Amino acid sequence: GTKECEEAIHRSLTWMKQRQNEDGSWEDNHKVAMTGLALLSYLGHGDIPGVEGDFDKTVSKAIEYLLSVSQKNEGLLTSDPKDNGMVYEHAIATYALSEAYILGLTQDHEIPGLPEAITAAATRILKGQAENGTWGYRLTNGGDLSIIAWCMQALKAVSHTGLPVEGLGESSRKGMLAVINHQVE
Repeated sequence: GTKECEEAIHRSLTWMKQRQNEDGSWEDNHKVAMTGLALLSYLGHGDIPGVEGDFDKTVSKAIEYLLSVSQKNEGLLTSDPKDNGMVYEHAIATYALSEAYILGLTQDHEIPGLPEAITAAATRILKGQAENGTWGYRLTNGGDLSIIAWCMQALKAVSHTGLPVEGLGESSRKGMLAVINHQVE
C-alpha cells in the first residue's frame, strides 16, 4: 500500500490497542468474537507475539485471553455458552488462534497451550456438525449459511496448522457440500 494507507492502518491498530481491556479482550459484548476479530487484524498486519514491535504485547495479551477462555470452558471459545452467538464466537476465535499458531511457527516462536486449545476448539466444531454438513446455533444441527462459513474458515485455518485433528478432512468436505446445497435452495 501507499505510505498514507500504511499510516492509516497503524493509526487504526493504535486506536484498537488503546481500547483493549486489561484482561486482553475487547468490548464487553461478545468479548471472545471481538477479541478474535481484533487479533486477526493485528496478525494480518504482521504483528506476532515474541517479535518486538508496536503491537506485540497487544497480540500476546489477546492470545492469552483466548487461551484462558479455552481452559475455563474446556475448549469452548465463547463468552456465554447459552447465547445464540456462541458458535460465531467459537469459530472466529478458533480461526484467530490458528492464524497465531501458523505465524508463530514461521518465527520459531511457540506459545504454550496454543496447540491444545486449537485442537480442542476444532474438535468442538467437528462434533457440532450435523450429518448434512451444517452447523447451527450452539454447535448443534442447523443450517445458517453464515455459521457454516465461519466454521469452514476456522477449519481451513486449523488445517494449515498441521496439528493432528481426526476427521478434519471429512468435516470440511461435508461443509462444502452444505454450502453447495444452500446455493441450490
